[in-house]
Amino acid sequence: ICHYYSLYREFFENLIPLDGQSSATELDKIVRRRRLYLRLLLSRSLDTNRAMTEAQKFALVVVPAPLKEPLVYSIPKTLEGHLKPGTRVLIPLQKRTVTGIVVEVVGASPVTKTKSIVAPLDEEPIFDHHLLELARWISQYYLASLGEVIATMLPAKSRRQSQKTITLEKPEMLNDEGFRRKVLDELQRQKGKMTVKTLAARFPGRSLDRILTRLEALGAIRVDDRLAGQRRKKGALLAASDLPTINIPMRFDLTTEQHNALRAIESRIKMNGFETFLLHGVTGSGKTEVYIRAMERAKELGRKSLILIPEISLTPQLLDRLRARFPQKVGVLHSALTEAERWAQWLEICHGKVDVVVGARSAVFAPIPGLGLIIVDEEHDSSYKQEDGLRYNGRDVAVVRGKFLNCPVILGSATPALESYENCHHGR
Repeated sequence: ICHYYSLYREFFENLIPLDGQSSATELDKIVRRRRLYLRLLLSRSLDTNRAMTEAQKFALVVVPAPLKEPLVYSIPKTLEGHLKPGTRVLIPLQKRTVTGIVVEVVGASPVTKTKSIVAPLDEEPIFDHHLLELARWISQYYLASLGEVIATMLPAKSRRQSQKTITLEKPEMLNDEGFRRKVLDELQRQKGKMTVKTLAARFPGRSLDRILTRLEALGAIRVDDRLAGQRRKKGALLAASDLPTINIPMRFDLTTEQHNALRAIESRIKMNGFETFLLHGVTGSGKTEVYIRAMERAKELGRKSLILIPEISLTPQLLDRLRARFPQKVGVLHSALTEAERWAQWLEICHGKVDVVVGARSAVFAPIPGLGLIIVDEEHDSSYKQEDGLRYNGRDVAVVRGKFLNCPVILGSATPALESYENCHHGR
């Protein structure tokens, strides 16, 4: 406002006075000159704004809270080109520093004054563009804010403080120069130990990843990546691997109906296209074996699988059966996990360390790279409907996610839901 006020003030101060003695020709020249002068002033203003916009990048950040619109933050020069949609970032919000998700990087800001992003929390995005697209669809379809959707999709532990802790190992390296010296000095002032989040807040706008990696390689510091309140223990937190081993037959011959169903599913997996299958069979008819063989086919093609199961059906026998066919490659997400275990398991899945993810309703949001098959067992079960907070149907969200990913979806049930049965008869 002050900028445009100064322009108009400059315009009026340079007006040529009109008097009653001027002829019509002179008046016309004066009016034309005033219009030209004003056009030049406005053009200069637009050029200035355009230059400022081109020189600065902005990020639209969603906070896991019921806010209607994303918040706009400026991207520090040191992070330009490195910050991608789907990355968690630390942002100042009122008097707090909170965690948000970058949903878009833009070249212009709708507001005049913006705050800057403090620091990124992830080296790579934890949400790919398909999950962000799914979040937007859920927001529109279920009439919820994007912040509420993100809050539902993310484990609660992800919204807490950074879990990376830095320990000063070699104080004698404080003779180092440049920015590394500042980092080491700050560690020394904090008695040799602090979190990455706290350190990032000391140096806003600076990317610490390379500096910390270099200092760790030199042996000056040690970086521990563990969850707050979580005891250190070796090995991945795979709930399926903690279960007692049960002797289950590895494979058995398929019936003609099972073989025909599997062949149709495998054909679609190979073509890598979206299609919804309804696998109708009574309890004990071998639906699970069809699921597993379809998942094995997806694995052969280098793709991963997601199988949703009602919480009551998520038994040790089923998990052990999956573990026998996919050794050390099964990720589990269910309500019995602690927050720390769920977040650790979520990261294992995000980093592509498992081939099969099995879980209850909320597992539909698991960040699975290269997802090529989605299965919803007992698709008629009412437990797929979330009744608290964000209300959604896990089965329907799974179908929409399959459509976005262009991968097949299997709905299995002994008593299919009426709408699923009707859609099947109409070829939908």
